Amino acid sequence: MNGLTGEIVFERYAHGWSTVRHAASRAGVWFPLVLLAVVKAAFLFAAYYFWHPSIHDHVAPALRRAFGVGALHFPAHVLMLGGMFQVFDLAVTIILFPLIAWSVLRIGDSLQKRGSAGRRLGLRLIASAPNFLLVWIVFAGGWKGLPLLIGEFSRDLASPNLRLLVGLSGLLAWLTLQAFLVFAPAYVALGRGHAFSALAESRRHAAAWTPLAFLIVATAWAFQLPFQVAVAHSGALLGSVGGESVLGVLLAQCGFELVALVYMFSAATRSVLSDEAGT
Repeated sequence: MNGLTGEIVFERYAHGWSTVRHAASRAGVWFPLVLLAVVKAAFLFAAYYFWHPSIHDHVAPALRRAFGVGALHFPAHVLMLGGMFQVFDLAVTIILFPLIAWSVLRIGDSLQKRGSAGRRLGLRLIASAPNFLLVWIVFAGGWKGLPLLIGEFSRDLASPNLRLLVGLSGLLAWLTLQAFLVFAPAYVALGRGHAFSALAESRRHAAAWTPLAFLIVATAWAFQLPFQVAVAHSGALLGSVGGESVLGVLLAQCGFELVALVYMFSAATRSVLSDEAGT
């Protein structure tokens, strides 16, 4: 689409928010994402309270193998909690992709006013699972994997200015990548082709609506930004408030990510449908 104006972009951006309100009233959209958040919260509690006698024999060896002996000693395990969660978050978000897929399918049904029954939606989920998995590996790899790699790389840099430069460059690269991927799950959920065509269509749609794509991704990121900043200063939180504050921030981040995902998928699906309808 050529000749985009700020008014047109803002109008579609506003329509995305109205879509979120519509999707938020559907329990089927939230339930699978809440289950995913519960799994993440369970990991956080287990990693923080690994010393508790009821779970120590099971959790401590797993943490030591995955993250080293530092994960079992205070205060290192508190300072490492954010990094450990990033790794677990990436893995579980990909492994439990059917929960994400179910939510995206529900959003698409809601916007098309189809109201598919659970059994019919389940069959569609099974049929689209291979394509959704491929798309989701690419999308989640960028959404969660790229910040993890940037963080690991910048942590080894001695110069604060260089770390800042790498961080800002990484953020720009992340926003750009996600802007071109954000519509791909919607194309799969709406049945618009296989994984590779969905990724290609997402790139085309983002190229036509570049400001909107960046706005959608930036808005979703903004829901989690305060918590990411707080976790980056875990040492200060530990010293001033206590270790439980780091755990609380990460738990809150899990909750706000639900809103970010529902917003992102709703706004992206609405934009795809609007493009197809010529509105």
